[in-house]
Amino acid sequence: MPGRGRQTFNKNQKEQKRKEKQQAKMARRADRKINPVTGPSDELPEEFLTPYNPESDKDSIDRVD
Repeated sequence: MPGRGRQTFNKNQKEQKRKEKQQAKMARRADRKINPVTGPSDELPEEFLTPYNPESDKDSIDRVD
């Protein structure tokens, strides 16, 4: 008796891939629930954390007076 056809094989592969994707998504959700990720609005760039020093900028700026 021959095996199942190609179409059934493809359907099974597609279903298996869908289930794996669903499990990965559930794992990511659980991970985010345990370890929340801060959004871009919660983080400040390094340039905003250090005070501005005009003396350090004098060499890089050519002033025309």
